[in-house]
Amino acid sequence: MVRAVEITPAVLAAVAAAALLVGLAKGGLSGLGPLLTVLVATVMPTRVAIGVLLPMLMVGDVASLVVHRGHWDQSMLRRLLPGAALGVLIASLFLQSVSERGLQIMLALSLVLIFT
Repeated sequence: MVRAVEITPAVLAAVAAAALLVGLAKGGLSGLGPLLTVLVATVMPTRVAIGVLLPMLMVGDVASLVVHRGHWDQSMLRRLLPGAALGVLIASLFLQSVSERGLQIMLALSLVLIFT
């Protein structure tokens, strides 16, 4: 069971900074995903941080589609959506089965792999 997170100024600042960085990441500054999670996970449990960030990232994707409407290939999107949905499902199942410490280790490993 995930415990509730107290809304403190630090939590609000981390989430606001993450929202700004999501916008930058969707605007073309790649590699920010794991950093966003670390930023938010410093003020709340990793599992909750992932739960907070996923909707932000999904809204960013939809906003990007709206902004670039007419400049993308719908058939490509139709081919990508099933895999994306499957990825979200697998990640959800993974999140249910791994401990908080396991999530922290996986996050640290992903940062090492991405930035080395």
